Amino acid sequence: AALYLLSSTTTELKTPYPMISKINILTGFFLCSLIFVSCSKETVDPNFFGSIEGQVTHSETGEPLMNVQITTSPGTDAIRTDENGTFALREIPTGKYTVTAQKDGFQTYSVRISVRENKVTTVDHLLKRESEDPSIKKNIKA
Repeated sequence: AALYLLSSTTTELKTPYPMISKINILTGFFLCSLIFVSCSKETVDPNFFGSIEGQVTHSETGEPLMNVQITTSPGTDAIRTDENGTFALREIPTGKYTVTAQKDGFQTYSVRISVRENKVTTVDHLLKRESEDPSIKKNIKA
């Protein structure tokens, strides 16, 4: 351990080692601080990814539904189904998601899933047509 003495007549730092200067001490302190700060949790946590794939079909006919909006919560990409009713969200962070399928004229459908590392989670949605009850009058204002 180095012994540092503070002179009573001046505020000059004196060390028993004449080769060590104030600049060397400050540089060493700065480097130690930099190393400590650079070891934060964010830089050492690995990120894991998985995928979600699925198909959306009509609940009564079994026909694939194209152009259905697929969203997730927490948010990833908002995409639409293709002509085969299929969709894929690739390389999304692992965790729990709510996957929602929406299309005009159909009831919105949501399901909770877990995305696991290097795995594909399959989500198949059956969308039902919105029922229109003629006894319910819609209030439309211009």
